[in-house]
Amino acid sequence: MSRIVQPSQRLSGATPFSGRQIKINVSALAFWLMFALCYLFLSRFLVIATLGKYRLGVAVVALSLLSLFFYGSLVKNIALMATTAALCAVIFLSAWINQVSLTKFISFVRIPIIAYLIYHLVWHFINSQTRAEKVLRYLYIIAVFQLPLIVLQRFTYPWLPARLKFGSLTGQLSAADFGIGSFTGDSSMSFCLTSLLILLLFDRRVQALVKKKWLVAVWLTLTVLFANSQIQHITVALVWAMFILSHLRITTLMTTAVSAIAVVVLINALFQSGVMTFAPLVHTQARFSKLFLIFEGDVNEESFFRGSHAREAAIYYYLHEPIRWIGDGPGVNYDTATRERTIGDWGHAFTFYAEVGLIGWLLSICFFSVLAFPVRIGRATLRMKISWTRALMFLALNILCFIKYPMSNSAMMFTYCIILIGHQVLSASHPIDLLEHQAAGATT
Repeated sequence: MSRIVQPSQRLSGATPFSGRQIKINVSALAFWLMFALCYLFLSRFLVIATLGKYRLGVAVVALSLLSLFFYGSLVKNIALMATTAALCAVIFLSAWINQVSLTKFISFVRIPIIAYLIYHLVWHFINSQTRAEKVLRYLYIIAVFQLPLIVLQRFTYPWLPARLKFGSLTGQLSAADFGIGSFTGDSSMSFCLTSLLILLLFDRRVQALVKKKWLVAVWLTLTVLFANSQIQHITVALVWAMFILSHLRITTLMTTAVSAIAVVVLINALFQSGVMTFAPLVHTQARFSKLFLIFEGDVNEESFFRGSHAREAAIYYYLHEPIRWIGDGPGVNYDTATRERTIGDWGHAFTFYAEVGLIGWLLSICFFSVLAFPVRIGRATLRMKISWTRALMFLALNILCFIKYPMSNSAMMFTYCIILIGHQVLSASHPIDLLEHQAAGATT
């Protein structure tokens, strides 16, 4: 349950010349700095300046605590606070039972805490229709420019100095990974564009903010397919499939078919011209076809125990192991601070299940679900808000959980909170939802 209170606190002071007071909105300052870090090259600049030692999470904590210091008593989301507290308690219990060091415990427990601070930061700023619309407009403008930026980065990569190719704590980025636009990484960029696509297709309030909706939707889809995050190709296909199923009309089917043909033709032209380093759809299909090897037992367990990318072996391994209720201890298999791993637990789902158990993993899913489906408590009823936008955002994030770390990726959590809170604020201003509208139409 959330309560919106307009913040009135300001930092003020007098200039020595004019005598006028300088008013600083701390919430807005912290939000826009975070916005620049996630979407406007600022993190990339800091990575280059520190030779890969910069961490976005440190900046997030500083900005969030700044906002929390001035506006700490204004947000009371009981469900989210309770879920965060329960997850931290399970992490502590797992660390205590498995006798994990204090350093590893702190390194792991910071993940849900930072995620909650990001929610806190976003909620304090996007608390009005005007601000929500402004932020979403800026995001769509930034999103449209990502494809030419990626193409430019791919073309210029061979001539760039090594200093410009650094990734945080990962050394030099490859040509495919370097095509991240103005974002912090290809996964965070693809997730943001997919989220904006979901809003554009399923939220009519957002459609009024974007001119030439279909052109922008096709452009966003093409950008995601051009990026190196193959898991997002599957997510985009699911989003379009749900849109077609929920809008079974001749005009919609024809528009979608023409758009799909245009995207396929353009991708093939880019691939044949040598602009793309691989065919995204073929690469994605080959990657996910390996999942069928799990049922045959044809997996490479040696690479899994060496800590390499071996998700098929990880699934096979945990399916044949006893259920881990409390896990082996936070930070035992994967050190979130140094990103060193002892086994191939790549992804949020595998890491949380292995280290804090089934209970910890389910609580992390509850954390995502509380953000996606806010609960409204009335006099005698308990209502959960459900819409296509919320359901698909929740699905998109959980798909990422099998290969990435959304909860510990500050840019992904920032996007997740912006989209869902912005959707919630606009819904409160204009209570029209496609899912609710269709349900009402079916009953009349």
